[in-house]
Amino acid sequence: NVLGDGEQVRCFTSIFDVGEALAKFSVDKKAENNIFNIGSPEAVSIKELAIKIARIGKEYRILPQDYSLSFKHQPIYADDVKRRIPDMSKMEKAFGWKAKTTLDDALRMYIKHNFKVS
Repeated sequence: NVLGDGEQVRCFTSIFDVGEALAKFSVDKKAENNIFNIGSPEAVSIKELAIKIARIGKEYRILPQDYSLSFKHQPIYADDVKRRIPDMSKMEKAFGWKAKTTLDDALRMYIKHNFKVS
């Protein structure tokens, strides 16, 4: 099931990258009374995300090789945001920090851990 056409664009960030940034910079004087976006600029549509998950599931043989992904479209919210990409320039300028983990790598780590595959 996907809301609307599934072409909504989002950015996903590894919890390990978020944890690193919080641990390194949350008590830094430069962070005092400031707000920073901690995230990844790697944009992906919801449909593309599902395709990536299915592809990796096949790689690890969690899904059969002949698995065919299909989408059932659900009504979308009237106020849904079509494209949400955070601006991390303030974080990079203040601390020189960027997310290190790609979406594919984060998905692989999650799938390997939760499905106990090697």
